[in-house]
This record gives sequence, C-alpha cells and structure tokens, in this order.
Amino acid sequence: MKKTVPFLRLIQFVQFIRESNKMNKFVGNNEISSYLAKITGDEAFIYAPATFSRDKAKIKNELGIDLKYTKSKGYFINYSDQEFLIETSLDYFEMFAIMNQANALPEMFLISERKPSGLNQITEVVDFIKDKKVIQFNYLKYDTNEIDVRIIEPLAIKESLERWYLIGNDHKKNKGLRAFGFDRISDITFNGKKFTPKFSIMDIQTKYQSLFAMFDDEDKRLEEIELEFDSRDGNYIKSLPIHHSQKVENIPNGVRVYLKLKPTPDFIKEIVSRAWSLKVIKPESLREEIAIILKDSLLRNQ
Repeated sequence: MKKTVPFLRLIQFVQFIRESNKMNKFVGNNEISSYLAKITGDEAFIYAPATFSRDKAKIKNELGIDLKYTKSKGYFINYSDQEFLIETSLDYFEMFAIMNQANALPEMFLISERKPSGLNQITEVVDFIKDKKVIQFNYLKYDTNEIDVRIIEPLAIKESLERWYLIGNDHKKNKGLRAFGFDRISDITFNGKKFTPKFSIMDIQTKYQSLFAMFDDEDKRLEEIELEFDSRDGNYIKSLPIHHSQKVENIPNGVRVYLKLKPTPDFIKEIVSRAWSLKVIKPESLREEIAIILKDSLLRNQ
C-alpha cells in the first residue's frame, strides 16, 4: 500500500482514537504509531515526537477537534455537544483525503452526477450567520414556480438527503424556524440590519430530531410508528437507518421497525419507496394515508 499523505494521517489518527473511545478504550502514543504503521503498509514508519506534536496541533487548529490526554489512560476526544457534527465531518474528510492521495487513480471513484445547485452561495451565507446579518434573497416556490422575496435571520446550514438548506427565522413575521433549499435561493444580499438570534443551535437540533428530512408539518404530531418490511429491505434499513430513533426487531421473513417521529410528507415518500414490502402496523391514520396514495397511484398507472 502506498504511503499515506499527511492530511490523511491526521484523519486516520483521529478515527483510531474515535473508534477506540467507542469501545471504552483509551490509546497511547505507541498504539497510535503502531496503528498508522499498519494501515500505511510501512513497517518502518516511526511517529517522530516532533511530527506527533505538530499533528496534534493541526487536529486542534485545522479540524477543530479537542483531543485530550491523561497519563493514566491515554487519548480521548472531548466531543462536548458536537459529537454528530465532528463524526460526520471526519467521515467526509477521510473520503476526501483518500481520493486526493498522491498516485490515487481518479477512475476508481465513480461519483454521483446528481448534485444540487446553489452550493456556491454557502460560503457567503456562513459569513452572514457569523456576523448576525439579516439577509434578503429570492426564493423559488417549487409548487407554483413563483418567486418570493424573503428577509431572513440566518442561523444555521443543514444537509439532508444530498441537499443543503439554510435554516433561519423570518425577520418580519417571526413565525419560527424555517428551512430554505439552496437550490431555490438566488440573489442573496445584506439587508442592512443586524439581529440577535431568537433560537439557539440546540433549538434547531431539537426541532429536527422529530423529523425525517427537513420540512415540518405543523398539523402532524409526534407518533410511535411501527412498520414491517421483508428481509431484503430490512437489511438495507439496518445498514442505513431511516431515523435516529429507529429500533429493529427480526420477525419471520422480515423485520419490524419502530420509529418515533412526525409522519410528514418527506417521511411518507421515504417509506413508500419500499412499497413492495412495506406494511404499516401503526398508527392507523398512517396506514390509511399510505393506502390512499397507493390506490391513487394504481389508478394513474392503469
């Protein structure tokens, strides 16, 4: 195996500590050095103290990961309240680093050509969020093809199902958190005003914990949902859970899936995509809604 590049070494360093910590293990300098020698295929690899110190500083300054050490145990990551963000970022960083290794062959990576538009605007919006500046933009409504002018207090950026969204509060109406797809946003400008955030990052996380994907339906309430799928679909769902609340029970010829979330249109679209094996156990209202959707589809396709 070819030698790893320095950036990938940083990621692998952190990933090793991360995975060890998940198993309630702490690792020391010698274990980290041995691990890196093993995965690089370089038996002569020596983690020189000076390189080791520089890497730890880079992990803190460039990756924003707080690496802690105790003599009695070893290294561990202090996640605080950003565990999911750090873990997701690490996965992206590692894939990026692997793809950009010296001598890597581009043709071995087949990347999806489905890419949402509007991502070039994210950098500008990040600055507006940091500076707490009210922004104005044109927003395309997909259902009517009309354009609204929105004046928003930008608060966060979120990814969902390969699309990126701006989360903010309407500066004038103040109706609560709303999500705006970057693929529908254009002509972003500073509105000339600054704002004091009315919602914290914790408020945003709490809101989206009860949802599948991005869009809320205020007419829906949080539900205990039970679904059944055949074994094939069950294996896919186990490997990529529908929602963080998911619990799976094996049953004869399939699985039963337990979820706690709002049955929004986005969630319904997700489970209907496996309609060939889907069976809704509860709630009754969801089963009836799915039945109507499938009956209408059948009529359109006869």
